Amino acid sequence: MKNLFAKFIKEEDGATVVEYVIMIAIVAAIVLFAFPSLRKGITTWITNAFSDIGGGMEKTHNDFICPDGSTVKDLASCK
Repeated sequence: MKNLFAKFIKEEDGATVVEYVIMIAIVAAIVLFAFPSLRKGITTWITNAFSDIGGGMEKTHNDFICPDGSTVKDLASCK
């Protein structure tokens, strides 16, 4: 396994970014299955992050600022 990992790091052919992403995903999956309490904490964190993003998107407004500094609801209203 150690030799395989060393060969993987030294090899410069192919899409190395994809290889690294796959390797990180495998390691992350192993860690998450090995430590259930960590899995629960990460799942909660991700869920909260996405709900915060969704809440932020609902609170946005569509005001535009014209070149003269006035605020309007649509850009066609700028003078």
